[in-house]
Amino acid sequence: MPPPAPLFLSLPSPPPPLLPIHHSKAPQGLTLNLPLTSPRKPARPVASLAPAVATRQYDWMRKHVCSNWFKTIRRQGGLSRRYSKIVSYYGLTTPPYKLDALEPYMSRRTVELHWGKHHRDYVEGLNKQLASSPLYGYTLEDLIKEAYNNGNPLPEYNNAAQVWNHHFFSESMQPEGGGLPEGGVLQQIEKDFGSFTNFREEFISSALQLLGSGWVWLVLKRNERKLSVVHTRNAISPLAFGDIPIASLDLWEHAYYLDYKDDRRTYITNFMDHLISWDTVTLRMMRAESFVNLGEPNIPVA
Repeated sequence: MPPPAPLFLSLPSPPPPLLPIHHSKAPQGLTLNLPLTSPRKPARPVASLAPAVATRQYDWMRKHVCSNWFKTIRRQGGLSRRYSKIVSYYGLTTPPYKLDALEPYMSRRTVELHWGKHHRDYVEGLNKQLASSPLYGYTLEDLIKEAYNNGNPLPEYNNAAQVWNHHFFSESMQPEGGGLPEGGVLQQIEKDFGSFTNFREEFISSALQLLGSGWVWLVLKRNERKLSVVHTRNAISPLAFGDIPIASLDLWEHAYYLDYKDDRRTYITNFMDHLISWDTVTLRMMRAESFVNLGEPNIPVA
């Protein structure tokens, strides 16, 4: 039987470099001078040491520390035995645009509050949890999947997912965004939704159907090999289900209340028409194409 036809045939290959994705119009290096509070015992990345020293330290950790940690994990939730050779805490990423670059559709005040307060709080909360957690040392994506624990989330899950979700959301927007995508992205949307108008209406409808806090996502369903719109409650990320996220919109009140009050519909439509970054979506779909066509074991994250 011949192999299935690859997705997004009109897109170029090979896939682009890994994150971070920076938009061409965006100045880099912007900060709010809001340093993270250092953990009580700052981590020393093993990968920064000489290879022989790193190997000895890793072997010692695996023998004297990891063994007991993962016995505890398996007793508590039957999690995987996977662990990372790189020990690290997570940092607060910077939006890939000026803080006022999304105005008038998202104000500087909202971006400052969203990134400098809420996103930062999730990062600091996660780092505090990991200082005494057996899940210390995972990549953020692996931590989300492990801590989801087959629908019975561990304490680290909410902060880990919200750190990842907020970073992904900030990368899903760009100044002068919105409008129609081009090339293979538009073709794939038309193939899977019938038309771009149908996709836009389904995205807005799914967002409006969500009561309370959560997220709406454009994802690639890897088994069906097609795009789909889904919404998730609270901190839940599609990574937990094996879907490949392509774009997202934050539906927590702090993302829109300062600018739109309770007018969620206008916030959602402005995101679709003026903020969504089709440049980033294109890069993410190219990586997703490689994942689906080559059968890579790890979900590509952008």
